[in-house]
Amino acid sequence: PHAVEPWEGVLTFLFFPALVFVAWRADVSTSSEEPRGLGVLAAEMTKEELAELESQVRKEHGLDLTEDQVAKFLSVMCVEGSSR
Repeated sequence: PHAVEPWEGVLTFLFFPALVFVAWRADVSTSSEEPRGLGVLAAEMTKEELAELESQVRKEHGLDLTEDQVAKFLSVMCVEGSSR
């Protein structure tokens, strides 16, 4: 009654690799996504606020940044302020 039967142990060990694989795939698929949040933040901000953030990023990281690079810095800034 309080012991694991052999068939239960075998079944557990057979399903374990599948569980590890599913967990790994879930981790890989979530960690490879780009940080989100800039679109929502940009929709809530005025053009002046966005321009101020952009100038702050360019001042800290260089004036020769492309628009894509600035957007990535801004998205990282937005994600750092929020939690999962």
